[in-house]
Amino acid sequence: MKPPTNNLLESSIPRSTFLKNAVKCLAAGTVAATVPAGLLTGGREAKAATSTRISATYKSNAGRFANPERGWFFSIEPIYRSYYSGGRLVVPGNTTMPHEPPPGFEAFALTKARLAEHRAEGVSLIRKYYLLADFKTRPISEAYLDEHVRYDMQLMRESGMKLIPRFVYNWNVEDYDPSDTTVEWTLAHLDQLAPILRDNYDVISHMEAGFVGLYGEWHGSRNENEGSGPGNPEGRWRDPETGGTYSHRVLNDNSRRIINYLLDALPKERMIALRYVNQLKQLYAETFGQGLEERSAFSGSDQSRIGMHDDSFQYNITHRGGYWPPSTTFGTTVYNSERSFQQQAARYTVMSGEPSGDDGSGYVFRVDPIAELKRMSWNSMNNYWYEARRDGVYDSWRERGLYDQIGSRLGYRLSLTRASVPRRIAAGNSLDLTFDIKNSGFSTFYNARKVQVVLRNASTGREFRLAVPKADPRRWWAGNTHRVTVGTRIPTSVPRGDYQLFLNLPDPAARLARRPEYSVRLANEGLWEARTGYNRLNLKIRVTR
Repeated sequence: MKPPTNNLLESSIPRSTFLKNAVKCLAAGTVAATVPAGLLTGGREAKAATSTRISATYKSNAGRFANPERGWFFSIEPIYRSYYSGGRLVVPGNTTMPHEPPPGFEAFALTKARLAEHRAEGVSLIRKYYLLADFKTRPISEAYLDEHVRYDMQLMRESGMKLIPRFVYNWNVEDYDPSDTTVEWTLAHLDQLAPILRDNYDVISHMEAGFVGLYGEWHGSRNENEGSGPGNPEGRWRDPETGGTYSHRVLNDNSRRIINYLLDALPKERMIALRYVNQLKQLYAETFGQGLEERSAFSGSDQSRIGMHDDSFQYNITHRGGYWPPSTTFGTTVYNSERSFQQQAARYTVMSGEPSGDDGSGYVFRVDPIAELKRMSWNSMNNYWYEARRDGVYDSWRERGLYDQIGSRLGYRLSLTRASVPRRIAAGNSLDLTFDIKNSGFSTFYNARKVQVVLRNASTGREFRLAVPKADPRRWWAGNTHRVTVGTRIPTSVPRGDYQLFLNLPDPAARLARRPEYSVRLANEGLWEARTGYNRLNLKIRVTR
């Protein structure tokens, strides 16, 4: 960009007079952008960032593309009933889905080819159920751990995807044993899983609590893992805020032991998700003693690492029993309290789940999913749940022009609006880059994310990555435009020359940091560089000495 002309330099004002006036103006904070550096340095190039700034503005993009740890996820459920071919048993019922399923179940394949199809459709997450029905009273076999858990983690890594695991003890509760297992066996199984989870936490987006009750959804436990049990023989909890007394799906001492074990099994960098809002509310009241607020969010504390999944989104006004029925004045008070609590907690933790079908009244077709997803800061949602497909929920969203909007706005959706930087900067000085970034998603990041500015030499292609340690994308709240100032110094080792600038939001895990599939793509026209995972800033600076 051509620097602005300083008309004063073309006048007949003596040099000494102009210099005195220029210094006065600089002290007052004016005309800094029009004073040539050489004039104030005896003709030598200034060592500080020079006065002339260049800027760029950006156009947003409404396109669909994959981004890490957000958006639609594809769910792989267990095989419900046995599959036979020619009278021969091929896959037994009530077992974990094979990686290459039998005919009729091809959509649930977990292969590189199928994962590539998901990514092409803008999906970067797989939620998988690991059915442990055969191991309720014995250790999980090494064969199962190798064939399913370890294999899947490696497959996620190779395919540029992330996993949402849920471990369950039952699935087909009509034809098979619907029980979970004892707290002792649950903890023993977690001891087996913990090393695998820790070694592969980088390809885990978050983990659904699972294990307890029917489908791992923390209701209907046959082994006192929720409801009545140790520490809560009556199976009740009274909310001190509203006076509402819950008589099912409440926590007891076994529940807390399992939650604590889950938190210990995963590194502090990852969250777990509970199924019901009243359980999280009870945990806050009895264990943490306070709500989660901005100052304590993302701290790595136990409280900051527990989110939610709602698996009956907008089935009816209670989300199929997820909320207290607002059918009376008292019920409305409790319902509103639960909703406000969830809204606050979900702002700082993971929020995920799936839609249900139609309750028979058509409720799901009348309500606005966008407003609900925005209010509750949703990060991800199942795009292939059976009930929602059967009853036309997804089809209804498509017909109403909502499906693609939901997919685009789940979690974060970032776009640059403007950036500026000095045109010439001396090595060893601050980059002094500012950029404005808008989050039009329903939520923000729930896992940590790095921010880097990359300098690429225009002649040699050599790159230098500058960390921006004070920038935390988890605090780039939805619905806002955030100004980020990069004060990082350009190392003195950077050779003089012209450099193109890029914004990079890589995964903080060392094994993924250089993988473009795990970097964040901005929703702008023409900025994404697929081979590196960088976003062009369309700014070129000159580094001087």
